[in-house]
Amino acid sequence: MSEINPWEDIENSFKEFKDKLNKKRASSLMHPHNFFWAINFQKSYCFLFEGKQIEELDKLPKFEGFEIFQYQLKDTTQILIALNDPGNRDIFRIICKDLLKATEIITKDNTKTIIDIMFKRLLRWQEVFKKSSNKILSKEKQIGLIGELFFLKDIMFKELSIQASMQTWQGPLEGEQDFAFKDNLYEVKTQLSSSDHKIKISSLEQLNNESGRIFLSHQIITPNIEDAEDVDKDIVSLQELIHEIRKILIDDINTLDQFESIIHEAGYIDNEAYNIDRYSLSKRRIFMIDEIFPILVKKNIHELIVAATYVLDINSLDKWEVTLENFSILDDGK
Repeated sequence: MSEINPWEDIENSFKEFKDKLNKKRASSLMHPHNFFWAINFQKSYCFLFEGKQIEELDKLPKFEGFEIFQYQLKDTTQILIALNDPGNRDIFRIICKDLLKATEIITKDNTKTIIDIMFKRLLRWQEVFKKSSNKILSKEKQIGLIGELFFLKDIMFKELSIQASMQTWQGPLEGEQDFAFKDNLYEVKTQLSSSDHKIKISSLEQLNNESGRIFLSHQIITPNIEDAEDVDKDIVSLQELIHEIRKILIDDINTLDQFESIIHEAGYIDNEAYNIDRYSLSKRRIFMIDEIFPILVKKNIHELIVAATYVLDINSLDKWEVTLENFSILDDGK
């Protein structure tokens, strides 16, 4: 089976099964539920879930780009997602893999819960595409995404496999921190060289190290022109940086699909507008959040304060800096 086209084997044998729903298992033996790549009698690319039979749903949700069908068999309920336009096969494959990932945490054979998760993820994808097609990311969000991509490429890819690296990236997935590896968490703050180097901490949880060691990465990027101090630095646009990472991942279609899924979650879809502004990474500093680092967390504020944002001056945090030579993702602090 081709990773790029998981329906290929079914297409090649389609003439032998003219009037049936033809399927091939999509979920691995380690996945607790039954999902299949499928092609229906209309020769549409499909994704199929089979679970223990439940009552027929009163109303199936409607989504732009594909149709949802429910079939009641003897002991089984099937949910079939059929793609309307075969030209959208690649993004449909990415969505289907996202459904696999979202449902693998459900260990019990609970058909209704699995279907609910599937529909919620599909709704989320619809919202992402609607938001992305209507407008370009704000400059602030572009800079934030560029910063996370630099950290992924320069730090994670250097010390971890590309598969493990992609598993660490949590920022666009609404994680409290941008990256997580084992018991360590990494928050990335990226600013233009013209900024005042004061960074906003957006919640009480963002630098809360109760759930693991947290490192704060402060990155400065210089727009459009090369640094006078280092003319060899690469200058890239957001779209060019994303294309660079795609080239790194090109031989691993599953990891590439995961990358595409995450950048879509961030609201990114290729657009020439993302090639206008180009940047170089001028500086990166790493700080470790320890017990005396100046943070606001629930345990050190009044119990009636339920949310807060605050600002830190990077230039005042020298005592917590970890030199890049001494910083390693693989350091577990033991």
